[in-house]
Amino acid sequence: MTRFIALLRDPAPLGGICPACDGVMDESGCRITRHAISKDLALTHGVAQVVEVFCLGSPTGPIVTCPSCVAADPA
Repeated sequence: MTRFIALLRDPAPLGGICPACDGVMDESGCRITRHAISKDLALTHGVAQVVEVFCLGSPTGPIVTCPSCVAADPA
């Protein structure tokens, strides 16, 4: 299981679909731990939803390293 932060431009509800791998979320698979919805897209550069998900599948979107996590890495 891998932790992803999905930045979604679409404000539509997820409808039980994993935002990382597009698979069906259920008790045995992917699960959301945190979810935030933007009230002002101008302040979030067009990002409508931020979703923390633990995913069992392969991501369907581009993967980039979080700049905050890299800056905090003591290595």
